[in-house]
Amino acid sequence: MTIDKVDNGFSVKLPSESWYGGRRFDYLYNIRDYEFPSSCAIEVFEPEGLQAMRPLSGREVVKQLQDTIGTQPLRKLAEGRKNAAIIVDDLSRPTPAYAIVPAILDELKSAGMGEDKVTIIIGLGTHRPITVAEQRRKLGKDVVARVKVVNHNCFTRKLTTFQRPDEGPDFKINSVVGEADLKISVSGVVSHGGAGFGGGAKAILPSVASYDSIMFNHQTYAWEGYGIVYPEKITSECIRKDMEICARVAGLDFSVNLVFSPLKELLGVFAGDFVKAHRKGSKFARKLFLTQVPKEKLDIVIAGGYPLDSDIGQSHRGTWPEKYGEKQVLLAGARDGWAYHGDNGKSYRTYRRLRKTQPVEHYKFKGTGDAEEQVGYYYSPVLSEETFYERDVKRVFFNDWRTLISAVNGKGRDTTVGIFPFASMQVEMG
Repeated sequence: MTIDKVDNGFSVKLPSESWYGGRRFDYLYNIRDYEFPSSCAIEVFEPEGLQAMRPLSGREVVKQLQDTIGTQPLRKLAEGRKNAAIIVDDLSRPTPAYAIVPAILDELKSAGMGEDKVTIIIGLGTHRPITVAEQRRKLGKDVVARVKVVNHNCFTRKLTTFQRPDEGPDFKINSVVGEADLKISVSGVVSHGGAGFGGGAKAILPSVASYDSIMFNHQTYAWEGYGIVYPEKITSECIRKDMEICARVAGLDFSVNLVFSPLKELLGVFAGDFVKAHRKGSKFARKLFLTQVPKEKLDIVIAGGYPLDSDIGQSHRGTWPEKYGEKQVLLAGARDGWAYHGDNGKSYRTYRRLRKTQPVEHYKFKGTGDAEEQVGYYYSPVLSEETFYERDVKRVFFNDWRTLISAVNGKGRDTTVGIFPFASMQVEMG
């Protein structure tokens, strides 16, 4: 990110509004100008490893998909299979599935499996269903036009039951996946508060699991923190270990783990066994996104919730740099406001009906900052005060940048400002 001189100050262009940006960027994101007065001394904290990377070409994407890790190539695995389910994460994750799914379909076609035998399931976990327009952004218009796409519903009765080998309770997953002859997943390798990094077994649990199975995993096992690269054999009793036990029993055949830039440019494809490929992808992502932190406390820290800024709750993944500032500002588009998250075991239909007549107590989940426990400021150019204050929060909300800067800049003295442009993907070096 560059700092440009403008009249009476400086301007920094930052990405915002993942998946809900403007037409100029195909709605995949937006770029907004943030102006600061001349009294500010600005430093941008970006991952050094990311700066030297370039996006993969189409040929490189296919080659990395075919250079499998710990399994046979996908076209070999697909030989003789009757059908396939491809699990893809939703818009709360910035994974550019559109950049890899066509290549996966080509591999299946090479093995003799037509697109009429493939179902793509959006692994929502406990999130809301995504619309057809949103599916097109995630998968590409051509794929949605040609291949059957369905949203997972964690409250569905169409479930396949599996038994944990560790004498834990049965777990259940969507029958589209459970009964598929070939199970494939596409996930983003993004820092996660409980599973180290996204990807791998998370495509089964929680993505396509039942509500009760998700709650058992999330509430029984430890959340060990962001940016952890686990060994292949996990010894601690954590959510990642339980996810991998369940994915192995369910038979996740092929895992595609994507490392990408904040602007959704593919940088690495790690495909194959859902443990081995995930670990290689996690090591690569950690190396790329490790970020130096300020040596001394700053007056203001500006933390970007982008690209996990589709809703207020997810955007709090970007709050980790705020401890380095006397004052803290979290930036996010958060078009979904306070998003549905399986709140208190209610289906999305019930949740929407209740919201019209009474306040809904939101599900409080681990692994992101909790707004009730955090102070500071929240800036969104698209949210209203009414939406933000639906919950009792301590943060002060602004949707006008100049008003916010005036509020945090105090008396206009020399002010040190640190900007973490996409903190929700960045990993703290320490």
